[in-house]
Amino acid sequence: MHNQNHIGLMVAGASRLCIATCFVIGVLFSNAHAAKVLPVLNDPIDSQTLRPNSTPIQIDLDTVFGTEEIDDNAVRFTSQFSIGDVPLIIDLALFTNRTPATRANFLNYVSDGDYDNQIIHRTVPGFVAQGGGFDLTGSAIPTDAPVVNEFGISNTLWTVAMAKLGSDPNSATSQWFINLGANSSNLDNQNGGFTAFARVLQSTQDDVTVLTSTANFPIFNLGGAFTSIPLFNTYTGGNPLTNQLNLFTTATLVPVDPGDAGELTTLTYAISSNSNPGLVAATIDNDSEFNLVFTADTLGSATITVRATDSVGNAVDSTFTITVADFFDDWRSANFTGNDITDDLISGPDVDANKDGVTNLELFAHNLPLAGLQLSPVVVGFVESNDSTVPEFTFPFRNDIAGLSYDLEYSEDLGVTDAWASVPFSEISRLTNDNVDTITLRINTGSFTPSSPGFYRWSVQLDSE
Repeated sequence: MHNQNHIGLMVAGASRLCIATCFVIGVLFSNAHAAKVLPVLNDPIDSQTLRPNSTPIQIDLDTVFGTEEIDDNAVRFTSQFSIGDVPLIIDLALFTNRTPATRANFLNYVSDGDYDNQIIHRTVPGFVAQGGGFDLTGSAIPTDAPVVNEFGISNTLWTVAMAKLGSDPNSATSQWFINLGANSSNLDNQNGGFTAFARVLQSTQDDVTVLTSTANFPIFNLGGAFTSIPLFNTYTGGNPLTNQLNLFTTATLVPVDPGDAGELTTLTYAISSNSNPGLVAATIDNDSEFNLVFTADTLGSATITVRATDSVGNAVDSTFTITVADFFDDWRSANFTGNDITDDLISGPDVDANKDGVTNLELFAHNLPLAGLQLSPVVVGFVESNDSTVPEFTFPFRNDIAGLSYDLEYSEDLGVTDAWASVPFSEISRLTNDNVDTITLRINTGSFTPSSPGFYRWSVQLDSE
C-alpha cells in the first residue's frame, strides 16, 4: 500500500494527446468467486422526519448489509506512475453473482486488450474517477453492445460502477467509475441506479487516493469529453504529453490476496458516529439489532453512521439523518382544546381568527403566539441589481418544523383576474437563532419579467401527504 503524496514518472514519452470533441459513456463491471467475499450495502437506511415522542425504531442490520462472493482473480490496472520503483496499481474485485452481465462485459474489454493504455479522463474529487472511455491518443475505446442495467448493490465508497447515458439505464458500454465517496443517496436513485459490480481491494485504495489527488493531478477543462480531465502537475497548457496523462498501461488478472478478502460471511457492526445522542440514542444489541430510542419532547436532527466490517477489515457504511420536528397538527393540538382541535373553521391552517392578517399556519411557521394581535413579520425591501429594482423578502421561519413550505408569488392585480403564480427566487442569507432562522429571499428577475404595476407576496402552505 502506498500513502506518499508525491509520485514519480515511470515513462518518458514525448507524444501528445490530441483532444477532439467526443461522446462518451462508461462501463465497468465485475467477476466474483465463491471462495472469498466482500461486504456490501444492499438496503441503505433511509433518512426520516418524525414527530416528537415517536416510538423506538428497530432495524435488523443483516437486511441492510451483506457479503458478496468475488472472483479469485481481480482486474489490475497498472499505472505509468510509481512511487520509487513500485508502480501504482488499482485492483478491482468483481462480484461474481449479483451482476453477471456487467461482469462478463467488463472482463471482455479486459481480455480484448481494450483497457490497455486507457486513461482516467474525468475526476470529480470526493465523487468519482472515471475511465474506460479513451486511450492515450485521445481516441475513444471501441465499444461492444450496451449491457443491461443490474443495479442492486449500493454505490458506497470504493465500489466500482458503470457509466451510462443519462436517459437510458441500459446504455453502459466500456466506461467505468470508482466511487470516491458515499454516493448511495445520489447514484442509487437516478436512471435506474448505477450498477456497482466491483470494489477496489483495500491493499490498493491508497494508490487510488494518490492517483485522484488534485495535488498530483490537477483537473483541467480541455473541452469535449475532457472537461474534467486530471493531468500530472507538470502540465502547463496545450496538448498534454503522454507522461502527463493519468494513464494505465495494462489491464491484467491477478489473484486476490487473502489479506484483501476473507471467506467468512459474518459481519461485525458498530455505530461509527452519532451527531446528536441527546436527541436519539443509537445502540446495537444481539450482534445485529440496531435500535433508535428518542428523547422525550425533544426536537432536532441527528446524522448517524453504521459500519459493517468483515473478517479482514473491509468496511462499508450506511449514513442517514433522523429529524424530529413539529408538524402543524401538533401545533393545533397544543394550542386548541376539545372539538376545536379538529374544527377547520377554528384551528385550520388558513384561519385568521383575530382578523390581524396572520393565519394559524403563519403563526406556526413564524413562531408567533396564538393569543393577541400579531403583525406579519415578513419585511419587503428593494435592492438594485443589474440596473433594475428587485424585491427582497425577509422573514423568520422555524427550523424545527416539517410538513410545510414557503413560496414567493406574483400577480398583476392581486389575484382578481390574474391568479397568483410562483416566481423564481434565490436565498440570499439565513441567520440562525435557536429554533428560528431569519431568511432573506430575492426575486430572480433574470428569468422572470414582471409587468408594471405588479404585486408580490410571500406565502406558506402545507405540503401534500
